[in-house]
Amino acid sequence: KNIAAHLHPKDLDLWLEVADFQERLDNKKDALYSIQRVIRRQGKFPDASLLMWRGRLYEDLHQSIQAIQTYEKLLKIYPGYENDPTVVTKLCKLYYPNPSKRTRVATMLQKCVDSEGAMADENMVNMLVEVLLESKEFLKAAKTIERHIDRIEGRKGEDSKCDYQSLVLKLPIDLQVKYGVALLQMHPLPSSSTGNSIISAKEEGAENQKDVHTEEEKQDDWKKPIPRWPESCFASLLKHDADTMHDLHRDVADACDATNRYVRTTLTLALLIPCPSPSSPGM
Repeated sequence: KNIAAHLHPKDLDLWLEVADFQERLDNKKDALYSIQRVIRRQGKFPDASLLMWRGRLYEDLHQSIQAIQTYEKLLKIYPGYENDPTVVTKLCKLYYPNPSKRTRVATMLQKCVDSEGAMADENMVNMLVEVLLESKEFLKAAKTIERHIDRIEGRKGEDSKCDYQSLVLKLPIDLQVKYGVALLQMHPLPSSSTGNSIISAKEEGAENQKDVHTEEEKQDDWKKPIPRWPESCFASLLKHDADTMHDLHRDVADACDATNRYVRTTLTLALLIPCPSPSSPGM
C-alpha cells in the first residue's frame, strides 16, 4: 500500500503491475487491494481474468465467502464460464463443505461434465460422483463414470456393449472404487427377517452370481448384466497399503454394510486394523 499511495487512481495498468509484484512478494492482502481498485474502476463489467484473480486471492487468504461471491459474480456477468472446469471446480470446492449447497454443486458439475465436446476433468468427475453417491443416486453415479470412460475411449456408449469393469482400471483408483461402490449399492443382498443375522460367505458368493435389477434400473432401461461383487473395481485398492487408502477402504466397508454384505464388511475393516509389531527378544 505504500507503493499504491503514489499511484494515480486511473493508471489501471500500473495498478495491475503493482498487484502482480505484491503477489510475487506474497503480500496477498496488498495485491487484493490493488486488484480491487482496478475492478471498481472498470464498473459493472470488470474483466473476467481480474475476477478470477480476485477469487484466487480470496481463496489464498481463506476468505471463502468473498471467493464464492466473486466466482458467482463472474458466472452472472459471463455465463459462458459455467462450462469452464477451472471456475466450476473452484466454486464447487468452496460450496462442498455446506450440505445445503450440495444440490447446487451437483447441478454445476453435471452441466459442465455433460457440456458438448468437453473432456471433463477427472477431479470434477470425481467430485460429481461423490456428491451423487452421498445423495444415493447410485445409478447416475455409475453412468457418470461410464460416460467419462466412453469419452476417454472415444466411443459412444449406446452403440455397442462395453466391459466397463475392465476399462475402469484405466481410471484413478478413487474412481475405480466409487464405480464399484455404486454397483454394490444398486444390488443389495436380501436382508434377513430380523435384519441382524450375518449372511455366510458362501451365501454371499451365491448371491453375487445372480443378475437382479432394481426397479430404478428397469425404469431407466439399464438392463445389462452387472456382477454383484465387482472384483476388478477393488483389485487396485488391495495392492496399496491400507493406511494410505483408509478412506477408500471405509467407503467399500460402508457400502458392504449398507447392502447386507456383512462378511465383506468384516474382511474390509480387518485390513484397517494395524498388525502388532513382533516383541523384541527378552521382552
